Amino acid sequence: MQNIILRRPVSVIAIMTDKFRDQMIKEAENTLKKIEEDLRHIELESVKYIASVSLQNPQQATLLNQQLDSEKQKLKATQVQLEEKITELENIKEGTEVPFQTFDSFIEVQVGDNLFNKLTKTVVVIKDWVVVAIRES
Repeated sequence: MQNIILRRPVSVIAIMTDKFRDQMIKEAENTLKKIEEDLRHIELESVKYIASVSLQNPQQATLLNQQLDSEKQKLKATQVQLEEKITELENIKEGTEVPFQTFDSFIEVQVGDNLFNKLTKTVVVIKDWVVVAIRES
């Protein structure tokens, strides 16, 4: 075998603009609305369901109640994180480079290649979703 394909991480950095900020905030707000709907649904449906289950199997009702409480706590924690993210986004200055996401990329490595150079971190810089730079570090 003379070559192999390896996977390496590629970081995407976004240059903050009003358009990008607005899109990210809108996405977070939509997720917050969905979480609020999920919490309301859990509250309304779980009370009825647990009441019916508790008549037949009180232990199962207790377990189910604990599971639902755990799920509600996770959703509430996610709510807090999203609210913090919105506040953070609102305070980032225009033109600031911020980490966005990491993706996997595939690279071919051949006998004789410098593995360090092949696997060095690659960074893609975007501005309003358009790639403006690709950096090898």
